[in-house]
Amino acid sequence: MLAGSPDANDAVAEAFEPNELVRSAQAGCVRSFTALVDHFRPRLIEMLERRYGAERSEAEDLVQETFAKAYRKLDCFDGRGQFSTWLFTIAKREAIDRHRRRSHEPRQVSLEQEAVHAAQEDPAAAMERREETENVWRRAKAILSEPQYAATWLRFAESCDVAEIARRMNRSRIGVRVLLHRARIILVKELSVDSTSTPPNQRREK
Repeated sequence: MLAGSPDANDAVAEAFEPNELVRSAQAGCVRSFTALVDHFRPRLIEMLERRYGAERSEAEDLVQETFAKAYRKLDCFDGRGQFSTWLFTIAKREAIDRHRRRSHEPRQVSLEQEAVHAAQEDPAAAMERREETENVWRRAKAILSEPQYAATWLRFAESCDVAEIARRMNRSRIGVRVLLHRARIILVKELSVDSTSTPPNQRREK
């Protein structure tokens, strides 16, 4: 079986048969799914940048979400078609959904971006912006699990890529992508509820 022996692990690296690897991943072989991620990730990023005009960081986020969803729904792939077609369809839908909900998502700001904005704004505006960002992080810490918060902080506050987060958290890259995906869903839902439930007299006047 693919998941057990060194010879099977070597076969994953030496030969690439997507549908075979999918069957192995469906049986629980994480290494097989990782091989699929490593193979298709550059092609997905290129497609999202070229066809949907995504910037590199956004394309990487979309690919992360694509693989997280593919992993969760792996048993839905029956092997009658090509795995690449199934995977790219997920990526395209993620890109379309991202475009539709962009205006409703919380703004993601790295520490470096925050410093640039602060330098360009007057002190009062810079302080207000920083307070808003700190409020988002406080809310995130309150509602996310400790691993979800740690992964989210490393990704967006410290601008670490998935590989670096996996190294620092001692987790697999797939595990990190799943953490980030679940954290994103929770934050979007909770912050959207907060914004719609705030009494009118407590909202900023335009």
